Amino acid sequence: MNWIKNNLLFIVPLLLLSACGPDRHPFEGTAQLPCAPAVASIIARGVADFESQYPKARINISRRNTRQAIDSLISGKTDQIVIDRPLTQPESLAFKQAKKELLVFRLARSPMAFIVHPSNKIDDLDSIQIASILTGRFDNWNQVGQGHDRPIRMYLPLQGEGVWELLQVLFKTPSKIVAFVVPSDSIAIRVSEDPDALGAMTGVIPENVKPIGVMFDGKKQRPTLRAIHEGRYPWVIPIVYITTSEKMDVGTSFLNYISSNMGQRLLANNGVLPAMVPLKVVDSKPK
Repeated sequence: MNWIKNNLLFIVPLLLLSACGPDRHPFEGTAQLPCAPAVASIIARGVADFESQYPKARINISRRNTRQAIDSLISGKTDQIVIDRPLTQPESLAFKQAKKELLVFRLARSPMAFIVHPSNKIDDLDSIQIASILTGRFDNWNQVGQGHDRPIRMYLPLQGEGVWELLQVLFKTPSKIVAFVVPSDSIAIRVSEDPDALGAMTGVIPENVKPIGVMFDGKKQRPTLRAIHEGRYPWVIPIVYITTSEKMDVGTSFLNYISSNMGQRLLANNGVLPAMVPLKVVDSKPK
């Protein structure tokens, strides 16, 4: 469970990277920022606000699956990324072998939510039922209670994405998962169009799907920000900013902005739980 426990901590304090010469203009120019698909839309909202305040700054977001983003950082094709999980031990070792010094910042947290089509009568599942679905032991909705007599179609993100990695930690089934593997940002769309679907996602849950509750310690908990804030819903995905740069430039300026009170509040207003700023958490609607 160390993967989950580590996600509750802000890895390193925000550094004010001030070693810039007089010729540097940290609010002018362009920076490239590869982002994991699950978090790209959230970061894009922060970028839009940042650019509105600093019109000479440009942050170009490119959607890359998590492993591609990490590889681009190791190879030096970029010097900053935003992903939806911590680095694994082999990935950390690869950076060490490449002699890359990392600065890692926890920006926000979001639940790993299981979602179904709004017409599905299922309101909650327990971890045994979820494990049985993931491994194909349960393949019909009537095996999990009030479901209809229809096959379950499981949708998961690509291997290496935050949701996939967390499922491996929780259920230890890396070679046994039975699911349709699709891009992270298409899972909610697939579920909204498929009455027999079950999906696992992170990020902002759209209105056209239904998040279901999960049983923890005999109590049903829904994947809300309040439940994360109060420690009742432990399946949490981090939004992590990783950089190999210590220079003061446009990319660093955006990092300072999104880690500030203003940036953290913007993230909170867009459906994720900030990492650093104490906030009163109020769900947008009761669950």
